[in-house]
Amino acid sequence: MPHRILFIAAFETPFILDDLAFLRSRYDVTPMIGSGPIQAGRISMKVSSADVVFAWFASVYGAMAVLTGASLGKRTFIQVGGVDVASEPDLGYGLWTSRWKSKLVGQALRTATRVLAVDESLVTEAKERARYEGRNIEVLPTGFDPDRWTRAGAKEPRIVCVAAVSDAVRLKVKGIDVLVEAARRAPDLRFTIIGIHGELAASLGAPSNVELVPWTPQGGLLSHLSRASVYCQPSRREGLPNALCESMLCECIPVATAVGGNPRAVGNAGLLVEPNDPDALVRALRLALALPPSHGQAAREHVVQRFSLARRRDRLIQLIESGPETTA
Repeated sequence: MPHRILFIAAFETPFILDDLAFLRSRYDVTPMIGSGPIQAGRISMKVSSADVVFAWFASVYGAMAVLTGASLGKRTFIQVGGVDVASEPDLGYGLWTSRWKSKLVGQALRTATRVLAVDESLVTEAKERARYEGRNIEVLPTGFDPDRWTRAGAKEPRIVCVAAVSDAVRLKVKGIDVLVEAARRAPDLRFTIIGIHGELAASLGAPSNVELVPWTPQGGLLSHLSRASVYCQPSRREGLPNALCESMLCECIPVATAVGGNPRAVGNAGLLVEPNDPDALVRALRLALALPPSHGQAAREHVVQRFSLARRRDRLIQLIESGPETTA
C-alpha cells in the first residue's frame, strides 16, 4: 500500500507544484493548498488519515499540521524556504515578526521528524529562531530541470530580473527599488523586470531603459531568459532564488546580492555585490555584460551540478520511505 501523504502549502508556486506532482506520481497524496480558518479546520481533520505530513514552508498551517501529526505519531516534514525563518522588522517581513506565529512555528520546527532547508543560511536561522540545536535539520535545495530550462535563441545585451511582486513589502525584499535606481544611473543599459503587479509597476517611476513585463507563464519566461545576457537578483533577503537558478540554466551570467542563498547559487559563475548599493550594482552589471558567453555556459553547468532535480527527488523518496529511527 502506498504511503498516504498530507501535503500542506499556503499558496501555489511552480516549485511547490513540481514537488506535489512528483509525490502524487508515487504516493497517495492529499493536497491542501490555501489559508484561512476553514483551511485550518480541514487540515486538523485530514491529519489522522495520513502516514506522513509534508509542509512546504513552516507556515501557521504547516505548523498546525506538523504538531497535530506528531501528537498522533505521524512522521512529519517541513521544507523551509526563507520567509518562515525570517525576522526583518525594518521591512515588515517574516513570520518571526509576529510573537504568536513565531511560538507556533518554533515548536513545529523543534518537533518535526525532519526540517529541510533550501540553503545552509536557513539552517543557521532556523536554529537561532527556534532556539535549539537543530539535529533534525538538513539542507535539501530545490531542484531544477535542465531540459525545461535551456537557452533557445541568440543572446542580447540585456539585463533581466524576475520577481513576483504584489505588495510594497515584497518589492523591498526583492530589491526592485535598488535595481530601478541602478537603471536610472545607467541609461545606456537595457533592463527587463518581470512580475511587478498592477499599480506597483506604475509607482516605480522606472526610466525609459526599463521594460516592465507582467507576470509571465514559464513558456514566456523562458523566452526572456534565453535572450538576456545577464540576470540580476538585487534582493535584500533570499532563500534559494528559483528564477536566478533557472536563468543560469538559460546561460544568463548572474549578478546578485551577497545575501542568503545567492552566493551558493552564483558560485564562481557570476558576480556578487552588497545590497542597497545601486552604484556597485551598475559596476557589476557592466562587468557581467562584458564577459564572454563561456561564463553563461559555466553558470548553466554550475546549476546542473549543484541543484539536481533528480537528487532532490531521490532524497524525498528516501525520507518518506524510511522509518522513524532513520529520520529523527
